[in-house]
Order: sequence, then C-alpha cells, then structure tokens
Amino acid sequence: MIRQGKRNLAELKARVREALLSGNQTAGIRQEIAEIRGRVAGWESAIKEIGAQDARVIADTIAALRTRIALDTVGAISDRLATLQSPPHPTVQGEQI
Repeated sequence: MIRQGKRNLAELKARVREALLSGNQTAGIRQEIAEIRGRVAGWESAIKEIGAQDARVIADTIAALRTRIALDTVGAISDRLATLQSPPHPTVQGEQI
C-alpha cells in the first residue's frame, strides 16, 4: 500500500508539472497529493507502531527467558552443592564429638 501510494504521488507530481506548464489549475491535483501523503503517513505510523509492539514482546520474552535460565542455573548449582557438602557431624547432647 505504501509503495502504491508513493507511486501515485509520483504520478500526481508529474500531473502537477504538466498542469503548470500548460497553465491549468493544480488545486485539485495538489489536494489529491495531500490526501495520499496523509494516508501514506498513517500507514507508515501503523507499521512503526506494530514494530514497536513486536520489539516490546521480544524484549519481554528475552527477559523472561533470561530469568528462567538464571533460576534454573541457580537451582542446579544449589542441588550440586548440596550433594557435595559433607554431612553434619554427630553430636552428643548438643556438643560435637
């Protein structure tokens, strides 16, 4: 749609040149140009907004994955440390033997 709109603008600009050279009125053509420019700007704005939303979703997904990886890593390290620690020393009535 944007490409077609820009092609239409190029055609309209050529029509304005022709009208100016032949001494005809250009107000109607200029109005069409303004309308198409407005539509193209709206389409471009919508595309930018979609891109920004996608970027936010991707950033949130990456953050969630990083958090999950960090938690899984800490859990795995904690489990491994628990298996490597020596058992507590036996005590007799609260004193170490």
